[in-house]
Amino acid sequence: SSYLTLLKAYIESATDKAIDWLLKAAAQEHMSASYDLGKLYVRKGLLDSAIKWFKRAAIKGHRHAQFELGKLYLEGKYVAQNYSEAYKWLRLAAAQNHPQAEYELGSLYENGLGTIRNMEEARQCYRNAAVQGHTEAKYKLGNIFDKGIGVEVDHTEAAKWISQAAQEGYAKAQFQLAQMYANGEGLKKDYAEAVKWYRLAANQGHTKAQFQLGMMYKKGLGVKQDYTEATRWLQQSISTNQNN
Repeated sequence: SSYLTLLKAYIESATDKAIDWLLKAAAQEHMSASYDLGKLYVRKGLLDSAIKWFKRAAIKGHRHAQFELGKLYLEGKYVAQNYSEAYKWLRLAAAQNHPQAEYELGSLYENGLGTIRNMEEARQCYRNAAVQGHTEAKYKLGNIFDKGIGVEVDHTEAAKWISQAAQEGYAKAQFQLAQMYANGEGLKKDYAEAVKWYRLAANQGHTKAQFQLGMMYKKGLGVKQDYTEATRWLQQSISTNQNN
């Protein structure tokens, strides 16, 4: 459409001309234009205007606008932090299968922010996001089953979700998967696999993974004993920890 063509031409530069076109489209009740105006005003630092246009689109059911509005209130970077408002808008976006909104809503339920703490709701939100491919939600869901948070401990179910998140490159999941292989929890004990996943997490700067990888080299578990490599990784874990 002519609206989309003009949007592509102008939105990156956040020009006044782009705003003019978006305002015209928004005046014709074009929800996406209202949403894009909100994004544009955020980039220009005009937060009152951004919230106004996000709300206009959000009230009409635009899930991305609902999410952006919820995120603004959740983070409190540009507006006063308000968990109740964050909960309100994220819940609406989540009801429309917005995976990041599902994840953030799960975190609100888990921590009792803006709503009563409810691990059953948190777990369901994380699951909804996870089945839509949200990596961190997969890790969170796996962790809930691994630790038995508001549910019976189920290492097999934990391994299923943590493994998926690990394969998608999430360092925390890679470390936890390595721990599961090292301890034989939910998976058959396999030191070589543990080393593989410790290494992947360690290469991303995960301090505990660096330490555990060093210990695997020191003890010769899943890898040929090598004190030089052990020392290198143990020192790296200290260095990473100090820098953090």
